[in-house]
This record gives sequence, C-alpha cells and structure tokens, in this order.
Amino acid sequence: MGLTNGLEFSDLNIVQGMGANATDTEIYALSNGESLATISNVQATQITAEHFVNV
Repeated sequence: MGLTNGLEFSDLNIVQGMGANATDTEIYALSNGESLATISNVQATQITAEHFVNV
C-alpha cells in the first residue's frame, strides 16, 4: 500500500474491525481519525510496515 504526502507507518492506527466487520482490518490516520482503508478478510496483526511504501 502506498503512503503519500509525508504520511508514515507510525501515523497509522491499524485496528481489527468489529461486529459485522470483525474479519476486516481498518486503517485510520492518527492525526484526525480519518478512515484511510478497509482490508477485507485480513487480521490487523498481519499488517506491518513492510506492507507500505512511500510514493
């Protein structure tokens, strides 16, 4: 996944979905809580910095 505009992995809040979205991973910006991505059928613990590149 690509990070733009100076966004770094440490700027992300990566959490497991809840309820009907329990099998999904949600990625939010720590700065403002903006939802950046939802990854279906992936556990949040599987997402690491290696999955991101600066673009």
